[in-house]
Formats: sequence, C-alpha cells, structure tokens
Amino acid sequence: MNLDELIEPAERLWDFFVTSFHAADIADPLISFDTETEPAQVHTAMVSRGQDVAGIREGGLVTRYRRRDGDTPGDRGDALPIRPEQVVHGETPLHLVIGRLADEPFLFVRTLGEVNGVIHPAGIEKPPGRMWLFGMVTLLDMRATVAIDLVYANQPWREHLAPGRLAKAEALRAERLRRGHPCRLEECLQLSDKVQLLARNGHFCSVTQVESRRQFKVRVKELESLRNNLAHAQDLVPHDWPIIVTLATDLDRMLLRPRLQTLRDEVIAASDPRGPAVTSP
Repeated sequence: MNLDELIEPAERLWDFFVTSFHAADIADPLISFDTETEPAQVHTAMVSRGQDVAGIREGGLVTRYRRRDGDTPGDRGDALPIRPEQVVHGETPLHLVIGRLADEPFLFVRTLGEVNGVIHPAGIEKPPGRMWLFGMVTLLDMRATVAIDLVYANQPWREHLAPGRLAKAEALRAERLRRGHPCRLEECLQLSDKVQLLARNGHFCSVTQVESRRQFKVRVKELESLRNNLAHAQDLVPHDWPIIVTLATDLDRMLLRPRLQTLRDEVIAASDPRGPAVTSP
C-alpha cells in the first residue's frame, strides 16, 4: 500500500474545492438608489423585484442600505450604514462566507472597489453552492476511506461491521468489478459505516480530537441527509443550514486535515524496521 498515493488525490481535491468557489458565485446583484430617493419608492422597487435589501448611494457609491420589512410602502426610518463585518470581497472563499453568514442575515459583496452584490443563506441553493457542498461531502467520504486505511493498516476491520452492512459493501464491490471498475472493499462502504469504523478506533479519536463519538456519528448522519437532498434536488435552507455552517466553520476537523498526515507518518514510523527516528538533544 503506497500511502502517498492514497492521500494525494484527497489533497488535490481539497485544494480545488476550497479555493475554486467564492462569494461572487452565490451572490445576487444589489439594486441601489441615490440617497435622495423617497423610501416608499425604494420599497416599491424592492417588492416588484423580489428583493429584501437595497443599497443607498452617497457620492456614487453604496454606503448604506434599506430593508424591506413588509409589502406596505412607507417611511421606514433612516437608511442603515453598512458595517465592515457585513462586507466580503467577491473572491472570498465560500467556506469563509458561510461562516460569516452564521452571524449575519445577509452579506454585501464588494468587487472592483464598490459594493454591488448581496448574499443570503439561500444563495447556497445556486448551482455553484450545491456543487461546492456535494464536493465537500464527497471529499469527506474519500478522506474517511484514507483514514480507515491508515488506522487499520495492520489490523482487520471487517469484524467491526454488522454482517448485513458488510454484505452490502461486498455486493457493491462485486458489481463494480463486473463492470470493469477495480476498487477496494473500503471504497464500497457507506459513509456511516466508515464513520462507525473510525469511531471504534481509540487512536483515531485521539489524533483527530473527537470529543464525543455520538456527536461525531450524529454529524455524519446530517451530512448524509445533506448529500441526499443535494442528489435529489431538494431545498437545503433552512433544514440543512446548521450542518452546512458546521461544515464550513469546522472544515479542517470535518475533513481530517492535517490529521491524515499525522496518521500517515505514524504508519510509516511503525513499519520502519529501523524503528522510530531518534532526535539528538
């Protein structure tokens, strides 16, 4: 088993999905009005366009905003100043945007030096957002397979699965082989089965700092539900929003990075006939 060959594909996908999706990919254009525009007129425009936020321009640039709190026009007070924490750059990575949306109901997007977009949680429903999420769950599944290879490198793992679950994996592998797609049995396990194996391994839980095995399994169930909703084109917000935020704000832990490298180094050290390296004082 070449450990580098196991880890490298997971690392390449990490780099792609974490760096290739940005705030601008899930943003909506921000409608804006001069500061002299009557609030009732701004409100009417927001209703007609289905927008609940509008920018207010001062000196040609959006510096304030109004919200639509209902469908009845009227004076809704002064426009609110845009706070720095409400603004993200168009190139901000998507996981950082989602983390910010955990604290703000919406965010403004700045490109070319000016605010011209707005992001709501529902923006994750757009194709780029759904692609990113599906990629993250797939990457977690892939990295869980690598973790099993590492923590069970010199010990059997089949005995830790229920016979029925193991039989399903064996049947899937047999079908893939019949179709000419070589694969290992570990790759044919369901994500929940992989997590069960990992949660049963005390060393894995120690290295990855799993505080609660039960909570670990609950989160994976939520991720499986998220993946099912993505696959069947179901709405994600608000039902899946909590696990989406958890995934985005705890990306390193959820995707086992850099802990896979730690496990890899331990396997290499354990298999080295010369024993662990001795460091001079």
